[in-house]
Amino acid sequence: MNAKESLQLLSWHAFREAKPKKEFNDLAKRVVTRCGGLPLALEVIGSSLFERKKEEWHTVLFELVKIPQDEVRKILKVSFDGLRNEMEKDLFLDVCSSFVGKDRAYATKILNGCGIDADSGITVLIERSLIQVNKNNKLGMHSLLRQMGRDIIRQISGKQPGKNFQVWFDRDEEYLLSVHIVRTFFIYLF
Repeated sequence: MNAKESLQLLSWHAFREAKPKKEFNDLAKRVVTRCGGLPLALEVIGSSLFERKKEEWHTVLFELVKIPQDEVRKILKVSFDGLRNEMEKDLFLDVCSSFVGKDRAYATKILNGCGIDADSGITVLIERSLIQVNKNNKLGMHSLLRQMGRDIIRQISGKQPGKNFQVWFDRDEEYLLSVHIVRTFFIYLF
């Protein structure tokens, strides 16, 4: 995308209007430059900056400047890192590994049963453009975001060997979710 189209796309997600607010204009242009005209990066980063203060824009820009423009997954990870809490991050990883293509109500029921506030968490992830809900109420995710999520899962799994995040084979996921729920239940009992 050219600079004008890129700024407009970022603005639609960051400000919910076609142009950046006057006091954010320079910052928005700098973010656009760092995202390299990539629509997905502009959408995700823009959504993560919605209703944020200038200081938060500067923090995101500082992170983006450290990343080479051709490392798209690292650019996208800035928005993951900007999620408000660990629950939102874990929820993103859960959706990435087990619930893409699954019915939103089904995923919400399973995750709520695990003690996660999936209702509000999924809403946040949608607002941040990290996941989508398709017309048939199935959870979806751009393939680059899913790859980024899997990279994060691999890093976490390497640091925390007891965590079973590396599951993305459809035939195994229901079994593993039931094991996780039972294991979580017993941990809380004892």
